[in-house]
Amino acid sequence: MQKHNFNRRSFLQVITAGTLVAGLGTVGGVAAVQAQAPVPTEPLSEADSLATTLGYQKDASKVDTEKWAKRKGPEGEKQFCSNCNFYQGDIKQIEGKAYGQCQLFQAGLVASAGWCNSWVAKIGKV
Repeated sequence: MQKHNFNRRSFLQVITAGTLVAGLGTVGGVAAVQAQAPVPTEPLSEADSLATTLGYQKDASKVDTEKWAKRKGPEGEKQFCSNCNFYQGDIKQIEGKAYGQCQLFQAGLVASAGWCNSWVAKIGKV
């Protein structure tokens, strides 16, 4: 049986190399998975579990502002999916209303006139 001389320096070299390789593999793997993710074609259901958790409403004027205080008041009234940083832009018209992709909701398209509690102003816009 061969005995290995495994000192601290060898250990750190192996750990560093393994971390770099794993990190590169993960980054490439995530990019490949994201590139292959199908684009949703139907509206997100307000009954979707994530949509419910985040208070998504396809019509922002129907948001319960007592429950979702972020949407309350003059500043809250300016918040819509269309001016949220997570909104990827209009891609489809459904029943005369614009819908687009949201980075948070992979289960369906969100209404540009919608809102959820994860709303964040688009970078460069308030």
